[in-house]
Amino acid sequence: MPFTESNPGPWLRGMEALHEERDLAAIERIEGTLPADLRGTLYRIGPGKHDVGGHRFDHWFDGDGMIVAYRFDGERVTFRNRYVRTPWYDDEQRAGRPLYPNFGTRGPGGYFRRAMRHGAPKNPANTNIVRVEDRLLALWEGGRPFQIDPDTLATIGESDLHGALPRGASFSAHPHLDAATGELFNIGLVMGGRPSLHVWKMEPGLCAKTVARIRLKRPFLIHDFAVSAGHIVILAGPLYMSMARLAGSLVGLYSMADCFSWHAEESMRIYVVDRHSGAVRECETDCGMVVHIANAFEADGDVVVDAVLYTGGNPFDSVSDGFRGITPRTPPGILTRFRIGANGQTRSECLGDTPTDFPRINESRSAHPHRYVYGAEFAAGLFGSSRILKTDTHAQRTESHDFGEGCFVGEPVFVPRPGGSAEDDGWLVTVVYDSRDHHSFVGIVDARSMGSDLARVHLPFHTPLGFHGNFCATP
Repeated sequence: MPFTESNPGPWLRGMEALHEERDLAAIERIEGTLPADLRGTLYRIGPGKHDVGGHRFDHWFDGDGMIVAYRFDGERVTFRNRYVRTPWYDDEQRAGRPLYPNFGTRGPGGYFRRAMRHGAPKNPANTNIVRVEDRLLALWEGGRPFQIDPDTLATIGESDLHGALPRGASFSAHPHLDAATGELFNIGLVMGGRPSLHVWKMEPGLCAKTVARIRLKRPFLIHDFAVSAGHIVILAGPLYMSMARLAGSLVGLYSMADCFSWHAEESMRIYVVDRHSGAVRECETDCGMVVHIANAFEADGDVVVDAVLYTGGNPFDSVSDGFRGITPRTPPGILTRFRIGANGQTRSECLGDTPTDFPRINESRSAHPHRYVYGAEFAAGLFGSSRILKTDTHAQRTESHDFGEGCFVGEPVFVPRPGGSAEDDGWLVTVVYDSRDHHSFVGIVDARSMGSDLARVHLPFHTPLGFHGNFCATP
């Protein structure tokens, strides 16, 4: 039976806000045995509050960013959560009501009030949290990053990367590393007479150097990109903004989300950038949408990209459905391999048949050949599932680990075992929401066997379903 607003799916309570900021010196309830070598911090981020003063936002992407840190020392686990103190967050908390438009929510009030106060949506800093040098960066792709103290989680402030990001510029939530060289790359959409995409390489001291500027055919919604040893790859599905609606959004007629529409009759555009020269070549392939990318590498003259491909329509429609607790309308994505030839010819093949998203790899393989891709299952008819997945791309075989009925898994982060050499020698660490008693736990699974849980670290409360995170090992 489909889920409806009057009979919502069990994941919906997992999106309820956690208003309090808490510190737990030691999480008391731990099932199983913590791996003694698992030492470091799992940082996670996502929307922590979906309302201000009782006024609920219209979209999952609009909630204020909340960072969660689980610190492992081999014997115990501590917990801390803090909200990202953006200027928008501080203003609305003081006012006790919404003041600004969001990606999926128009500004408050009637037409004239929205027209007077509208403009670009607020930056909730809620999508990814990454370590760069001695700082964390809280990222949202529609704006600048916010610097965060990695110990206290206190907000240091917004960063323009020493002038690389002028006001209104964006910085993607998915920077990618070349594990062999240590170079970190990112992208950002710049609007204007014709939209363009900037490709940046991070420099010491939180600076950014422009590698290329890509002139886009359309103002595509591009959430992620790929880095190989020699190239940057952009996979742009036919989901893009109407410029007329964008103009209307600036005076409050539409939300930013309302400006995007799906064009099933059009192809996917592919932009391939030479990392060293900045030269750009363009090609196309069958209609589809990529939201998240696992990795890319060079092989036999091709650029190979492993990504989750949606072919049944706009995947963000299902995000809107999930936030309302109703059955998602768009078929889930499938892990797919793209081979992009030097002549622009592109071939694709499915690497598995289990619906998935939030793909991750052993980051020591980033930008270079990998064998295993991990992810969260997105079962048909549900907004998520209880299983994390491991796909062997050589054998095209998928294994799973099931946390049990009523559980909804988050992105599984691979943590390599110290001293290990095999690509899958390590642990998968994921935050799981248990809808049966409305609490969250960290599940730890051996990545090689995908067998029974090694440990479950239970919070006495829930943390709202979130987006992305990373594990930073203790030196």
